[in-house]
Amino acid sequence: MKRTTTSQTGSNKKITKTENVSLDELIEAEKMEAQIKDSLKANIAKVTHEEKKKMDSMFNFGYESIKELDSLQQFGSEDERLDAIEYWFVKKTLEVKARNTNEELIKKFKESFVHNFSKTLFIYMPLFAFFLWLFHGKKRWYYFDHGIFILHYFSFILLIILIVFLFSKFLSLFGTSAISDSVKGVVDLVAFLWMFYYFFPAHHRFYGETRLISFVKSIALFFINIILIFIIILLFALYTFINIH
Repeated sequence: MKRTTTSQTGSNKKITKTENVSLDELIEAEKMEAQIKDSLKANIAKVTHEEKKKMDSMFNFGYESIKELDSLQQFGSEDERLDAIEYWFVKKTLEVKARNTNEELIKKFKESFVHNFSKTLFIYMPLFAFFLWLFHGKKRWYYFDHGIFILHYFSFILLIILIVFLFSKFLSLFGTSAISDSVKGVVDLVAFLWMFYYFFPAHHRFYGETRLISFVKSIALFFINIILIFIIILLFALYTFINIH
């Protein structure tokens, strides 16, 4: 009986020892997990702080305030001074930055850019018509005729954009999934390629030139307008930014 009791006591000690070891391991694992979480939070906070500093530097152009800009412009060396256009733009940017946080700037810029983007068409359309006028006979075609063609082509583009928008809203009724995203991507790609392609047959039918001459002129107009659109969008983005309230 004594042996049995001793054996049972030894077994209990082994179990207790095993339980203590397991408990110590769990506590150690929890400590390590807590340390990893703290380390991740610190790294995220560090990255966020560095990104904020980079964004501040981007918006401030390296100047802490308008006072510092004016001081350098007035008393700084020739290398530190800006020309009249740069000084005006940087000062406008600092004034906008002083009234808004980085998050507010990005939000207001997006809203204003999307809301007023259609206004750029009124600038772009007459310029596009001007290049069409340069590429075609002045005796046969008036500038007004090119404007009619531009209205026709832009109406087609806006119609395609509307169809794609409505189709996207229709797909959203079924929720998000890999299939719906793939279908939307394919439709967007087809719509973009169709808008690009349509200019060639439309140009050929409207001006009545041979397909080869019409194709060469269309390609040249395409590259000219790519550059023109880029410049207009860049200027519009700058105008939108410096007019944020």
